[in-house]
Amino acid sequence: MIGKEYKELVNKLGKCNKRENINGLDIFIKDIPDSNREGILDPRVLARKLQPKNEIKQKDKTMFGEIPIGEIRQGMGCTNIDISKDKIIIEERVLYGRSGEFRIKIYRPESVLKDLPCIIFIHGGAFIGGSTDVVENPCKALAERLYGVVVSVDYRLAPEFPYPTGLMDCYYTMEYVKNNHEALGINVDNISIAGDSAGGNLALISSIMNRDEKVLKLKSIILLYPLLTLCERLYEWNIDQYYINEDREIIEKSFVGLKKTLDLIDKLYLQGKIEPENKKVSPLAEENLKGLPPVLIVTGEFDYLRIQGEEFSKNLILNHVKLKHIRYRGMDHAFLDKCGIYPQAEDCINEIVKWIKG
Repeated sequence: MIGKEYKELVNKLGKCNKRENINGLDIFIKDIPDSNREGILDPRVLARKLQPKNEIKQKDKTMFGEIPIGEIRQGMGCTNIDISKDKIIIEERVLYGRSGEFRIKIYRPESVLKDLPCIIFIHGGAFIGGSTDVVENPCKALAERLYGVVVSVDYRLAPEFPYPTGLMDCYYTMEYVKNNHEALGINVDNISIAGDSAGGNLALISSIMNRDEKVLKLKSIILLYPLLTLCERLYEWNIDQYYINEDREIIEKSFVGLKKTLDLIDKLYLQGKIEPENKKVSPLAEENLKGLPPVLIVTGEFDYLRIQGEEFSKNLILNHVKLKHIRYRGMDHAFLDKCGIYPQAEDCINEIVKWIKG
């Protein structure tokens, strides 16, 4: 059950609208709602990191060569809380894409309505894990607060389905929503696409493909702590870019863990089919961003991917794309998974809704 203190923290975050120019980029800063200290992990993040890991009783022993892909997948995602209040209808469908079948989940308000706004949501998980189940509660909250339709894509995962299968599943979902918008009760002029982490990568690349092929007119793109390059040569990362006042060892450990995950992506997702610096997997390398719809980028202060997000925001500005960039102080990677646990996750959902309603 969500308590009064949690709700007060969400309300406080909603009123936080501080804007700072950091290295030439205008960023909306969301402070830790119950602390005025800087350079520290949010107390909820720190408490979670200090908890002993739950032992998985029945381990998935699936292997890919010498890589325990089953156990890696079991370690992804987080049990979270349903913060929606109204009844949300959930429907699962099987789509038959260009290279096989995959599933989507559709979330909508109980009332049967037409011309609803729509978000196509793509979950994270390093292209090798995650699921629509992990983001189900955030998707329900988005459908309720937007009063719209959320289409969550259960794209096929590597290594069983390496690049470009997952990307093409996401892109085909855009085509499906466009071609079936009337039956789905969706306003074809009010469709946005969103993704977190690797899902942000897939959402962005699908959007660039859509711009070039003109499948539909996207209203906006929402990228939550997105993975924007698999090639470190495309940007400069240095730990000195982070102001760390406390818990340095814990923060550095999380950086190392995420960097190791990027190495896994090369082995499991790319599998030698495409070079890591190719813009089809590293959109930070895309020079032509003109013609994209407005973009909302959300990052966490102590996320290894934060610097990628900031570099990409600068590229959007150079290409005259409308942008809003939000940074949550004290947050690390993948905080949307903690819906109902971290007040920042709920505030992020509220910010997405405000952005789309614009």
